[in-house]
Amino acid sequence: MAVSVYVLTGYLGAGKTTALNSILKSEQFRDKRISLIINEFGKIGVDGKLLENHSFPLYEINKGSVFCVCTKTDFIKTVTQIREQANTDILIIEATGIAESCDIESFMKEPIFKQGFEIKANVCLVDAANFTKIAPFLKPAVSQVQYADLINITKTDIADEDEIAAVEKLVRNYNPQARITLGTYGRGLAEDIIQTKRIERESAGISMTPPEDVIAVSFTPEGNVSREEFLSLLDKLKNQILRLKGYVNFDGQLEYIEVVCGKVFSRKEPSNKRPSLTVIAWKISREEIEQKFKNVLKI
Repeated sequence: MAVSVYVLTGYLGAGKTTALNSILKSEQFRDKRISLIINEFGKIGVDGKLLENHSFPLYEINKGSVFCVCTKTDFIKTVTQIREQANTDILIIEATGIAESCDIESFMKEPIFKQGFEIKANVCLVDAANFTKIAPFLKPAVSQVQYADLINITKTDIADEDEIAAVEKLVRNYNPQARITLGTYGRGLAEDIIQTKRIERESAGISMTPPEDVIAVSFTPEGNVSREEFLSLLDKLKNQILRLKGYVNFDGQLEYIEVVCGKVFSRKEPSNKRPSLTVIAWKISREEIEQKFKNVLKI
């Protein structure tokens, strides 16, 4: 029997990792033999560390690139390994927030996988509070919606009715066929996924280049960092940072910190995790952003 494949997409900060934790704990998935592929647009994986108490095989593809032709070899090697080594009922693929999800579908149509794997659903998460601001500027955010079988509008608890209605209308214009559901924290999403029917489309081929002007830079700061200086830098770069996430020692206390659409969130963490940080930015040179963060992180 073919391995059931579920593709999880959504723009940076849409809530994919939170939704994934909810899916993995659901009665529809928790007793299945699952393998998980996480692709991040940065050389240091952060999302894998945020998964809660998992016991299944986890494969990370973190090469500072997206699901385009430059990761094809690694992706095919990973799926081949899963087929040969893992006893798997379900393969879940979490794509980076700026991936072209049609790339993943193209990879899975390779002749070597046609008999062993079947995509059951391409699921796209859409941030109710921010999607209307993002969509005009970044093509992957729109194409992920266009290729989805199920679109889950997330974070409806922090958006008002007018914002949700505007997002729903915009999403429907991009994708008239997909089922649209509303939710928070991935609650009930597993049941929606299982009930989703595939929408057959023509293949769009594999993208040959990463998104224009987008870069990812990763850091491993060892020492203490001034919280005030760090937040000041984030404020100065607020128009260039698309996403930031990772662990930083602020004055002796390890914290998980992230930036979602210009807003900074943080929480204290146990000190058993190694400080590491990935910044996704655009319209700024790699050299400039590296230097600015190295100055603040004391690297």
